[in-house]
Amino acid sequence: MKLTNQEFEKIRSLLHDKFGISLADHKMAMVTGRLRKIIMQKGFSSFSEFIDSVQEDGSGRELQVLIDRMSTNHTFFFREKQHFDFFSSHILPEITHSLDKKGSGDLRIWCAAASTGEEPYSIMMTMLEFFKDRYRGLTAGLLATDISSRVLEDACAGIYEDSKTKGIPENLRKRYLQPAGNDSWQFKEFVRKEIIFRKFNLMNPFPFKKQFNVIFCRNVMIYFDTATRKELIKRLYQATAPGGYLLVGHSESIRSSDCPYDYVQPAIFRKGESG
Repeated sequence: MKLTNQEFEKIRSLLHDKFGISLADHKMAMVTGRLRKIIMQKGFSSFSEFIDSVQEDGSGRELQVLIDRMSTNHTFFFREKQHFDFFSSHILPEITHSLDKKGSGDLRIWCAAASTGEEPYSIMMTMLEFFKDRYRGLTAGLLATDISSRVLEDACAGIYEDSKTKGIPENLRKRYLQPAGNDSWQFKEFVRKEIIFRKFNLMNPFPFKKQFNVIFCRNVMIYFDTATRKELIKRLYQATAPGGYLLVGHSESIRSSDCPYDYVQPAIFRKGESG
C-alpha cells in the first residue's frame, strides 16, 4: 500500500488544522509506517479511504485513531534534569513564599504534554520531596494533559517496566513506587491520586477558570510552525498566574519578539508580577 503525494498532503493538512502539528516533506515515510497497519486492520484498501473515514466521522473516534498513531511519545523520568533541579531549588520556594504572603495554599501546576506519564510523575515526586508533610495542608495537585488517549491510559495506570524506572533515584523509587510483578513497578496510590490526567488538544480554547503557577509545556512546540507556536505561547501566558513560570524543552527556541514572558535561563521563562 503506497502513500501518494496527494494523500500525504491531506493527512498533513488534517494534522495541522486539528492539532497544530506541522509535518515536513521528509516525514512521508514515517506517516506510511505509522498508518499502514491500522489502515489494513480496518479493512481499507487505500490511505484515501482512511482519510475519508476520518473526515466523515462526526464522533471524532477516527480522528483520535489518527493522532494516537501519529503522536511521538519519546519521554523518560526526570528528562532534562536541570528543570527539576531549578523547580525544586528556585520555583517552588519562590511560589511558596508568595502564597504564604497571601495566606493561600492553592498551588496549581499543569503538565501540558503528559505522554505516558514519566514527566508528570517526575514533577509530582519533586513536589512531594520539597513539601514533605506540608503537602497535605496545601490545595495542591497536578493537571496532566495529552492529545492521545492511548498514552493517557498508560499514564493513569502508572506501571513501568523496571528498565524505564532506572532514571528514578533509588530512594525515590522505594518511597513512591511498589513492585507490580513481571519486572515492573507501579506508583503508589497516594501519588497517582494527586495527578489528574485528562485528554486535551492544545489547539482548543483553554477551559481553565484559574491560572497556573507553573506550566510545563516541554518538547511539544517542536512540532508546530512559527505562527502556531506564537499563538500557543500567547495563550499559555494568559493561563499563567503573575509571577508564574513556563518551562519548555531545551530544543525549543522561542524568539524574544514572540515571547511575553521574561527570560530566566535556557528554556525557563517567568511572567512578571504585574501580570
